[in-house]
Amino acid sequence: MTLADTGISIAQTGDPIPGYLSQISSANLVAVATDLVNLYGPRREDTFSPYIPDTCSQQHRLSQSTIEMSADYIKAKFEAMGYPSAAITMEQLPGGAGHNVYVTKVGSAYPNVYIEFSGHYDTVPGSPGGNDNASGSTAVIELARVLKDYPSRYSMRFILWAAEEYSNQRAAAFYGSNYHVQQALARGEQIKAGLVMDHIGWPYPSDPSGYFNEVSYNNVASEGIADLFNQVRTDYGIVIGFGKDLGIQNSDERSYWNFGQTAVSSGGGWLYYRPNYHSCGDNVSNINFTNVLRVAQQNLAVGLKLDAEVIGATSTPTNTPGPATATNTPGPATATNTPGPATPTPTPTGAGVLTIGETNILSDDDSGNANLLVAQQVVLPQSATLQSLSFYITSASGQLRLGLYDDAGGNPGTLRAQTAAFTPVAGWNTQNVVTPVLLPAGTYWLAYLAQNNNLHFRVTSTGSARGYSYPFGVMPTTFSSSPMSASAHWSLYATLLTGPASTSTPTNTPVPSTVTNTPTNTTTPTNTPTNTPVPPTATPTNTALPTNTPTDTPTPTSTPVPPTATPTNTPVPPTATNTPTNTPTPTNTRCQPIRRRTRRRRPIHRPTRRCRRQLPQPIPRCRPIRQPTRRRRPIHRRQPTHRLTRRYRRQPPQPIHRCRRQPYQVLLPLARPTS
Repeated sequence: MTLADTGISIAQTGDPIPGYLSQISSANLVAVATDLVNLYGPRREDTFSPYIPDTCSQQHRLSQSTIEMSADYIKAKFEAMGYPSAAITMEQLPGGAGHNVYVTKVGSAYPNVYIEFSGHYDTVPGSPGGNDNASGSTAVIELARVLKDYPSRYSMRFILWAAEEYSNQRAAAFYGSNYHVQQALARGEQIKAGLVMDHIGWPYPSDPSGYFNEVSYNNVASEGIADLFNQVRTDYGIVIGFGKDLGIQNSDERSYWNFGQTAVSSGGGWLYYRPNYHSCGDNVSNINFTNVLRVAQQNLAVGLKLDAEVIGATSTPTNTPGPATATNTPGPATATNTPGPATPTPTPTGAGVLTIGETNILSDDDSGNANLLVAQQVVLPQSATLQSLSFYITSASGQLRLGLYDDAGGNPGTLRAQTAAFTPVAGWNTQNVVTPVLLPAGTYWLAYLAQNNNLHFRVTSTGSARGYSYPFGVMPTTFSSSPMSASAHWSLYATLLTGPASTSTPTNTPVPSTVTNTPTNTTTPTNTPTNTPVPPTATPTNTALPTNTPTDTPTPTSTPVPPTATPTNTPVPPTATNTPTNTPTPTNTRCQPIRRRTRRRRPIHRPTRRCRRQLPQPIPRCRPIRQPTRRRRPIHRRQPTHRLTRRYRRQPPQPIHRCRRQPYQVLLPLARPTS
């Protein structure tokens, strides 16, 4: 194939991109896709017999699963291109879900920042996976061949994902790419952009050229890359129709988005034309290889445009992982969910992302469900923390609220989490739950509550659903005990984090806004005094009793004695007065001071019942006393007794020290008869 055959013209002198575009071979694209479909389709960890082309009857049984045979085939293709073994990675997925297979080219200027070209190579059950997704897989493998010796400034990866398709065994979509992105960030790697190719062999018959590529993005940074796909058509004469949509595609780009990374996906004409989708008829004859070629050229041109940028250029992702404090920096809404490498992030170390529900865009339209609380049954295979809920909308109107209920005997039971009310938009709507919640494995119900009958969304007549009339607003704590039943489910799913629970409010989550960026260091000022306020004149040893903690207007009879008062300036309880006839009050928990008079000697007073039950109190300086040994009631040692003078009769009680038995203190009456 020559440069003229591709319809590419050199727009800029010295630009290396046209020369690399011309090296993409249609013959190679056809050969690799044919092998994947005819030798290994369906490509799954639970399939050991490939289909006979065009009949879908099983061939002989293989010694390995078809997904493992496919992984070995892809690895062999990389080795045949001349990549060293050290550059090829077979990334084992947990649970026997297969291997992500990729080859890495190390960049000269930014070796730890990656541009990743990718596509999934597994299939749904019962389909040999021609367009979905041998078409994208063969494009990624061909780009790895063409760019092998390109002197890239950034590191480049060419990745074939396992476990993209939903399955009961994994109970999660995009499992392979989710795992890879998580592991890459955990290693401290940065991802400049993910360029995903899925079902790119379907054209768009209504377009004048007959060929088409729909590019999906989710924020300002990824929209800039989507616009590059449009630009390179003009720059390099790539004859293909173009469209872009906000979040409408449903492929591995979502794994990057879940972790706050920048990615776009090429979907060919998938939104408008997809014969034999997820069926036995999705074989090689179902692939339009001209559409595959031109989408591959777009991805190569965009990748090299990104490689020419310096770090921090406007189309470079602004949400590259960094220190944890970077999450509070104002910027695009999704940038706040970026996990930082080797620093605390909303996604805990060892955690993975799990989805439950329907992640595909279903075929049938549904509407007219205003003021109906509707729920569909899902199964959570393992304990995980709920982060967000996603609902696909075809025509937006009014408001919407999403939630999750636990199961109560085959019906929705108690509300476990819900989102705030929001105004939906066309496409996938992902909202964080108000409070992330840890859910044990089991059966749950994903719920939605619509405000307007003109809200349109996608449904299919399978699965188990429940519903009843309920006015739009906050979802009820308990679902109706006698709801209507139906066989239906909608394009509605939940995203959860597995592994150790996060201590921060995801509130990454996705998540996940989001709530994750609410500064946690502003809720409790560190300078707030933790002690009960006391009057400024109080000393550290004269702590006011609990009844005196409020700062009341000072009065002569109930406020602490100022420092200039008599030496016994202990705060007086509010009930005390200055009259000599007052009796002890329950708040007098300390012992009276004892003074000597010269006229008479009296024995000290025995402890009252009230004092025996008092707990030990701080004891300031008071004179120790002694008691006669003939009785046990007095608890102090014998000392010359002291008589009260008129001056001390009206003083508040004072504690003494050197008590023999700590739980008891001696309390003398405030007023005594005089002799």
